[in-house]
Amino acid sequence: MQIYLMMQNKKNLRIKDLANEFDVDKRTIYRDLRYLRDLNVPITHDTEEGYGIMRDAHIKPLMFTNREIATITMGLSFLRSQSDKVIVEDAIKVQNKIASALPAELREFMNAIEKSVVVDPHEMEKAIKVTGGNWFTILSAIANQKPVSFIYRNRRGEKSERIIDPHIIAYFVDHWNVIGYCHTKKDNRNFVLSQMAKIEIPVDSSRLVPKSSDISNLLYDRKSSNHLVKILITKESSEEFRKKLPAAILDSQHFGNNIEISFEFDNLDWLNNWLLQFGDKLKIREPNILNSLRKDKLKSMLSN
Repeated sequence: MQIYLMMQNKKNLRIKDLANEFDVDKRTIYRDLRYLRDLNVPITHDTEEGYGIMRDAHIKPLMFTNREIATITMGLSFLRSQSDKVIVEDAIKVQNKIASALPAELREFMNAIEKSVVVDPHEMEKAIKVTGGNWFTILSAIANQKPVSFIYRNRRGEKSERIIDPHIIAYFVDHWNVIGYCHTKKDNRNFVLSQMAKIEIPVDSSRLVPKSSDISNLLYDRKSSNHLVKILITKESSEEFRKKLPAAILDSQHFGNNIEISFEFDNLDWLNNWLLQFGDKLKIREPNILNSLRKDKLKSMLSN
């Protein structure tokens, strides 16, 4: 099966290269090729380039191993924990289809694992599920290098029509985002899927997705408008802070029992509210405007 998959991904392979790859002798490779022929795999041979298979050749897939089933089940458990009901429904359909195709022993193994894996108990208990953006249409547009149009609702509730050339879909702790080149803003932008509606691939679209910038720049939105933030936090809380921080850490320095963590962020109002979860475990070193926002927020909370 490994030889078959390698031949699908490459044009041709020579016997000696295959023997070296699997650390076996040439006779073993010849025997494996004969076995593939017995499975009606149309193997081709070129005296100079070696062995290959005809384009679009297929053989029956091998059955999953227990470990592969466990991996699939863990992944589907993560998808079922999402707040987006469409993703949850799709994950359940996929699981049911896989289970129906498995022999009884593997199906029982999969069911046993599924009942024993809980990804997010708090999310699992929520009866309300939201309908997020049409992730499948977006992924189809990425695969086919097409733009997508949609109506977007920003944080203030304002709606606008957008067309983007989508680059990637990313998961940020509690929500899914699509990052792509926005035709309106003439720049890469980040859109929350649950705030997108009427997502479509324009019928007359022939535009190719422009070459994207570095993936890390797209994910972390590194722009001149970002503020450099420095937070001094206790060592005990630093691990939780790093894990939850929705930004890339630029630097980290130790100061006695505290750690100074530096990162860039654009929306200081949002960050100010987010930092409240750590209470007095942290101090804001930079920028001063974030300190002012923190003081104003605390005064407002006390007055209420």
